[in-house]
Amino acid sequence: MLQGTLKLLGAAVHANKLPGVEIWSIFSFMIRCRQLKDVIILAQHASTLADQQPPLHLPLPILATLSDSLNISDETIKQLWMILKEEIWAMPTISEIQEKEMTALVDHGWKRELTWLNIFPPTHRCMTHGCKANQRSALLKKCVPKQTVVFCFPTVQPAYAISLYCPAYVIFMKRVPDCNTTYHNNYAVRGGTRFYYDSKPKYLQVGEHHYVEDKVVSLWVTLMVLGSFSATNCSKSYDVALSCLEISHPDWLAHGWQFSLRLTVEHIWFAFNLDRLMEQHCIAGRGPLVLPHTGDQKVRLHQLMVERNRHIAEFGQEEVIRHVCDRCFRVFEKVDPKTGLVKTMHVHPLVGDGVSIGHLCCCVHACNRDLTSTKDRFCSAHAYLNEKCAVEKCSNPVEPRRKACKDHRHLEKKKDDHKNSFFNFTRRLQRFQPNLAGIDDGEVGEGDLDIDENDEEFLIGQKDDGSPGEKVEIRHVQKPGFVGVGDEEAARLALPCEAAKSDSGNRRIKAHFSRRRTHNEQTLVRPCGVVYARAPFFGAEAVSNVLTMTQTACSVPDALPLTHFVYDCSCLALEQIQANKEKWSWWKDVQLVVDVWHFANKHKTTHDFCQKHCNPAKFEELVDEKTKKWFFNTSIAEQVNVWLGSYQSMCREMTAVQYNFFLDEMVRLRNQMVLARLQEQGRNPRFL
Repeated sequence: MLQGTLKLLGAAVHANKLPGVEIWSIFSFMIRCRQLKDVIILAQHASTLADQQPPLHLPLPILATLSDSLNISDETIKQLWMILKEEIWAMPTISEIQEKEMTALVDHGWKRELTWLNIFPPTHRCMTHGCKANQRSALLKKCVPKQTVVFCFPTVQPAYAISLYCPAYVIFMKRVPDCNTTYHNNYAVRGGTRFYYDSKPKYLQVGEHHYVEDKVVSLWVTLMVLGSFSATNCSKSYDVALSCLEISHPDWLAHGWQFSLRLTVEHIWFAFNLDRLMEQHCIAGRGPLVLPHTGDQKVRLHQLMVERNRHIAEFGQEEVIRHVCDRCFRVFEKVDPKTGLVKTMHVHPLVGDGVSIGHLCCCVHACNRDLTSTKDRFCSAHAYLNEKCAVEKCSNPVEPRRKACKDHRHLEKKKDDHKNSFFNFTRRLQRFQPNLAGIDDGEVGEGDLDIDENDEEFLIGQKDDGSPGEKVEIRHVQKPGFVGVGDEEAARLALPCEAAKSDSGNRRIKAHFSRRRTHNEQTLVRPCGVVYARAPFFGAEAVSNVLTMTQTACSVPDALPLTHFVYDCSCLALEQIQANKEKWSWWKDVQLVVDVWHFANKHKTTHDFCQKHCNPAKFEELVDEKTKKWFFNTSIAEQVNVWLGSYQSMCREMTAVQYNFFLDEMVRLRNQMVLARLQEQGRNPRFL
């Protein structure tokens, strides 16, 4: 049948019945017709045998589609169909062809270093300016192939990654030193430094022998934003739903492949960090990324992440700094009672609130220095405290490999016994939980019990049976929020206290055997849902800290003036402002308002100052004069913090740098989705 088809094609070409038809057009024609085979059958009469043999003519819609897509006349399409219809009807499907070809390469190509997927640099010529090879436009021929694993759609694939090397170039029998650059798929290496290319690659290198397709990385990022997916769950979902390691792949080791097909959490986090950094550099027009080629993979991106975090702290989320829309901004006309003149005012509020989520930090109160390791209790500046007893007000040296002195060793033993028993009990309980797989990052581990979520008090007294010795009990006391007090008062409350005795004669002792997290995460949100700023609070959610954070966030370049600040403790903040007007002069033109829910449910009607100055009903610009309802959503920050709090289990072991980088990216990506939704709803999102 093939010989007859080729003769017909040759005759048609000789008779000039296929004008302008290239060989690739014939291949495309056959593939598209095969893909539309079922549609062609559906268009035939019920009494025909179209499912067994091709019809004489193509349906008109398919004919027009093929003609337009291939840029070939209808008559030529008809000629091709008459010649190739039998071949097309006998063709396997595209997926069957691909599977057959991949299997053939596994069986016969791997031993010759040939795979279905090969990852090459974006060019076969040197791109270094001034290089002799670049000037001569010579092909790079020195290559190094290496086995890799590519996590892509629809499944994991083996591949060879080929690097091309530009050596010293020989001119007139003399070796002239040249660029000595090695070109990889993602970057070029020269002088121990990686120079990433300007555009994001299709396959992102996340390990020495592992790549991830850009679509897969985009899926992970989206799942993190919308579903708070942990890296563990992203890994498990890919392994189970896409790679299907246990059922769909042969033993790759038997075919000569030496690298693991298992997707790890480290791969996902490196892919996330690198993808986000590359996108930010492309958006900002800062040129390609430049990274060290040597060193630990985990710390390779560290400095760039530090710089990105610093940039956000200094300049804010630049995409929303000047954002306004019909849900967070209004122009209000108000009659001045003194002059009787109509005054036009712009109303652009911010809503503030805190959520109990944070990263590991130094155990010294309000210390904001980064830890050297997430396993440390103290930063490098306070590392000497590791040699002192963890019991407050005790300065005795610790025993070897312990955190307490010999006088308080029984307290640390009680802490260890409590931790171990709780961990064991939790593991027993997990056997009967719905999530039997235990694949989420939120599952309880031994490390979680080494973190102070609450203050611990050791209650020491006589044993109940009157026997010699002391009874030691551990009680967990919720950390005070310190809302409503100043920094000095918050620090005073957090200072170590003397061991006290209760009325029953028991002594209470505080100790810090565990690691500590930051106090809370503070957010500033526009009433439309756009997150304007976020920051971790180390010591306390004191209103002075809230005022400082808000003032700093609203003082970045190009920031719009703040007109109203809605906060659950605005009355206490306003009292501080009025008590020290010189210090808080920035706030003189800002109206402080208690949000509607807290004012109705948490603030006493007998608190005259709050009722007089911070009652939301006092500010008519916050009320819709037509509906007599609140114009702005003053509870939006608490609603956003529900979403932000869902990352608590993911962030519990992150470094401060990774924590801030991750949350800043989650906020930025969520803001993009909020802006898109506002546009769809006709809320007129714009920039002033």
